[in-house]
Amino acid sequence: MVFKTTGNKSNSVILFFHAMGVTGESSMSVAEKMAEKYYCIMPTSTVYCSGQRYQSKRDEI
Repeated sequence: MVFKTTGNKSNSVILFFHAMGVTGESSMSVAEKMAEKYYCIMPTSTVYCSGQRYQSKRDEI
């Protein structure tokens, strides 16, 4: 699992969930607008990251 983040870690957290085949970066434009008030976390399954491959359910968890 790879995580993109934006905002201040001391703020309330928003965790973005994405459909299969969608990367965390797809929400970056929304997250950047929320970054002043929230700490935004956008996960991406490694199977969808360049240079990465799916290893196991355990690895993704």
